[in-house]
Amino acid sequence: MNTAAAIARVDHRANNFDFLRFVAASLVLYSHCFALTGMGGAEPLVRLTMGEYAFGGLAVRVFFVISGYLVMQSWLRRPRIIVFAGARCLRIFPGLALALAYSVAVGAIATTLSFSEYWSHTQTHEYFWHNLTLQTEFFLPGVFEHNLAPRAVNGSLWSLYYELRAYVVVLALGVAGLFFRRWIGAVAWIAAASLIVMWPQAWGIVVADDWPVINVFACFIVAALVALVPQLQRSLGWIALVSVIAVPLAFRFGGRDVAIDALLVSGTLWFARRRLPGVAAFGRFGDFSYGVFLFAFPTQQLIAWLTATHEPYLMLAIAFPATVALAALSWHLVERPCLALKRHLEMPRLQAFRAAALPPAFAWLRRKSVRDDAAASAPEASNRAIDSGISSPSRG
Repeated sequence: MNTAAAIARVDHRANNFDFLRFVAASLVLYSHCFALTGMGGAEPLVRLTMGEYAFGGLAVRVFFVISGYLVMQSWLRRPRIIVFAGARCLRIFPGLALALAYSVAVGAIATTLSFSEYWSHTQTHEYFWHNLTLQTEFFLPGVFEHNLAPRAVNGSLWSLYYELRAYVVVLALGVAGLFFRRWIGAVAWIAAASLIVMWPQAWGIVVADDWPVINVFACFIVAALVALVPQLQRSLGWIALVSVIAVPLAFRFGGRDVAIDALLVSGTLWFARRRLPGVAAFGRFGDFSYGVFLFAFPTQQLIAWLTATHEPYLMLAIAFPATVALAALSWHLVERPCLALKRHLEMPRLQAFRAAALPPAFAWLRRKSVRDDAAASAPEASNRAIDSGISSPSRG
């Protein structure tokens, strides 16, 4: 059976992905309000788990759950290199460029250097260009030197690199034709996942036992597997229920991350597919989650620099509305107009180029693309739901 034919249709009017992404981004902001005011140990989940987990760290995993599920579905519906890669780039890089420019501008206010020294400093230029190419840089020259969390300009950027690496794995297996049949795709995906243990560099892991990264990849992998094997969706509610019981037991007997990841994957995807009209309409004004994620940290650091506050809820009261306002501007002025360019990826003049981009051995995939075009008039997933699989709050 063809995988693309088997996957369930996702429409933003009938799912809750926009809402879940916004909640996850907001939880990262909330968690950072404690860390950036020197009160990290007072964060409620940190206290509840005796320092083992924070809301920000778990929110990262939720982002990767959503991303894994929707990005895999994106390839299954449109198995074309240009369309897939173009949609990912249009979602990630325009908003990122704006947020980096904002961070550099904030740095100009908060630096200890003179105006000319700051703008001529090599580190200022490297911060923008390195982060834009996902070579993570956290520091700008002389910026936030005396904050309670000194020097860090945007601690939420680290996971974008790993997000992109996960996309590359999906693309590589897809171009190889391994997702054409459902069972072959599932076996290939599980084999690719095993490389995290046997050859972690394939997934971009360069530090041994980097568990924050391994855990977000685990969430991405399992959620993508649910997209590949739609029959698993029928069991999500039961898995979530069992996981709720298993988590406290795992804190006592071991296996906490396994139980938590199982709960996050099953619970997120189960809730996302519930028909809750008020929640499903949450994104009707725009998808601000990526902007909240990108703009929150530098905004919070600026507030800390201006006020030297030790009150996390005071920071929350100032930072949350300011960040949402910035995210709304980013969405309406940059992100949404850039996402609208995706329609050009489907224009007839690109058909020959897309076909040529596939090796001759995969001629069947070109034929399959033609069949997919014929089915394009069927109800499809919302562009924002599929193409905003961005999961990058900081490690919390």
